[in-house]
Amino acid sequence: MPELELPPLVEPALPTDTTNIVDMELWKLAIREHVKKNERRQTNSDRAYALVLGQCSQALSNRLEADTEWDHVNTSSNLIGLLKLIQQCMIQRQTCKYNVHMVFDAEYAFYTLQQGRHMSNHDYYTKFKDVVKTLEGLGGKVGAQPSRVTTALREIGVADPNAANPAQITRATNLAKERYYALRFFLGCDKRRYKSLVRGIENQFTYGTNSYPQTLSAAYDYIVNFKPERGGGAITDESGVAFYNEDDRGGCGRGGNGGQGDRTRGRGGGNGSNHGNRSNGGGRGGNGTNRGSRGDNDRGDNGGQVTRTNQANTNDHTPAPTAGSDDAQFLLDNADILEK
Repeated sequence: MPELELPPLVEPALPTDTTNIVDMELWKLAIREHVKKNERRQTNSDRAYALVLGQCSQALSNRLEADTEWDHVNTSSNLIGLLKLIQQCMIQRQTCKYNVHMVFDAEYAFYTLQQGRHMSNHDYYTKFKDVVKTLEGLGGKVGAQPSRVTTALREIGVADPNAANPAQITRATNLAKERYYALRFFLGCDKRRYKSLVRGIENQFTYGTNSYPQTLSAAYDYIVNFKPERGGGAITDESGVAFYNEDDRGGCGRGGNGGQGDRTRGRGGGNGSNHGNRSNGGGRGGNGTNRGSRGDNDRGDNGGQVTRTNQANTNDHTPAPTAGSDDAQFLLDNADILEK
């Protein structure tokens, strides 16, 4: 977690030879510039204080005012003090809570965080970093055990860890914590998608090759760029969201509004005649007239309703013709049928 501190403005030192006119003039210019920097910093700090405070919600403002440091920070318009109070309120989420309890909750969240089945890699990475920031903000020392720091000191070339300087200790501590965070992130990824990846790295270490990620960003790259084996059900995209493919199922379509048939229960046949005969299809036919037959597969369009008759449904019956007006030729051609 970044430290909320401004770099100090160091006042220029007085020249050792005060009789040197050039050095003294340069010193005077540096002093004037130093004073201007202090004035600009104070002016910008006051403006930023009002801006940051104005962006706080009412709930956050209430928490800030309940803090014991609020009066001092508000009176002096201390920008850094305000930012620290905001950071503390966002981490603790309470104005008063036992410090040991807060650390315990942060550590518990760190060790129990897991990538959900439908959580993308980016969301998991962002959430993990937030948990780490909260833990470090409360002073947690996860991953910085003395034995791990000693090992890291030897790796960076310190022969005697007891004689290490503060800079070397800080570097080794950060190295140990970064490796611990990387491993925790890597082992918390979704087992449905990355089980083979984790198991493969474990097997490689057994064979003498250490392929474990050494940094948090490297662990993130592992799961983002991992290519799962084909044949498993899951497919992962770049964001880590898993989805499943199923074979498309075929089916019979259904047409519209077939007409009802006769006693044979034939419904709306396509271009049906007076007698409805069942066909071997499954759906309703289309454009039925008086009596239809069942169409094949799909229902047809706009079949008209037919009336029931008592005429038998036989396959050898000849349909009765329909004569048009003043059509003599039609009567001659169908005389035999009409005599019946």
